[in-house]
Amino acid sequence: MAEPTLPPPPPPAPGQGADDAPIAPAAKKPAAARTPAAKTPAAKPAAAKTPAAKPAAAKPAAAKTTTAKTAAAKTAATTPAAATAAAAAAPAPIEAPAVERPNPYAPAPEAPAAPQDTVQPGAAPILRVKDLRDVEQAALGRSNPPPLMQLAGLAAAGLARELAGDSGKSVLIIAGPGNNGGDALVAALQLRQWWFNTVVVCPLGCKKYRGDAADALKAWQSAGGEILDTLPANGDWALVIDGLFGIGLQRDLDAASATLVEHINALGAPVLALDIPSGLDADTGCVRGAAIVADHTLTFIALKPGLLTGDGPDHCGTVHVASLGLAAETR
Repeated sequence: MAEPTLPPPPPPAPGQGADDAPIAPAAKKPAAARTPAAKTPAAKPAAAKTPAAKPAAAKPAAAKTTTAKTAAAKTAATTPAAATAAAAAAPAPIEAPAVERPNPYAPAPEAPAAPQDTVQPGAAPILRVKDLRDVEQAALGRSNPPPLMQLAGLAAAGLARELAGDSGKSVLIIAGPGNNGGDALVAALQLRQWWFNTVVVCPLGCKKYRGDAADALKAWQSAGGEILDTLPANGDWALVIDGLFGIGLQRDLDAASATLVEHINALGAPVLALDIPSGLDADTGCVRGAAIVADHTLTFIALKPGLLTGDGPDHCGTVHVASLGLAAETR
């Protein structure tokens, strides 16, 4: 029996042999095309992340180390020994310089202290003007004479400071043309150095000052003190110092001076007279036309009869005596 005849195989596709595997379908070609495109963007981010990642990793590590050291320092500072060591090592704080407020009742460093030789009136000698001048001349004739006007002015300033007190009001000082006015100018300068507001009036002018009185005027003006020639129209005074006329007055006051005295009496402020109230005769106690009515009188070296007799007791008020270091000469 004849064998059956098989049909011939189909002809091979172009470019394919009989033993070759079938060619991949065309649908798989896009997958091969995606491979290069995927590699290009993947490489770029990786390259960009590498430099950025290194600094970021280093900074947190350094910050953590500093924080740990600070915490350790704080912990160590809490122990007593560490705190003591830290305080010793720390620089000393700079303190602002202390500001000293001026004390209105303390003498200036350069100013001499007022003499503490005030004596009780009952224990003081009584001298007429002529005898007192002899004592003064004997003292001034020494090889090292005492500065009597300076001492008198300082004693007056010391009593004035006590009488004026802490009122905050000004002190009015009336200075005449003689040595009594010089005493008042020395007191004015000392009170100014003690931070008192002082107003100086020379109603009879300044041209007659001589010797120590002229020096006292120059010192007052050199310190910036002003001189008025008339009494202020208005004023609320803690104290008025009368240095207008002293023990050398031997005549009645003229009309202008008498009017000035009455004006001072009408101020309504306490009055401190220097040596003797102006207008009162030092030997007799008689009023020479008009006289200051004082609350206090500071007399120098010795008492005068006019303070104790005649009209004296009605014009002197409380009498104080400053011997100016000449107590022995008056005995």
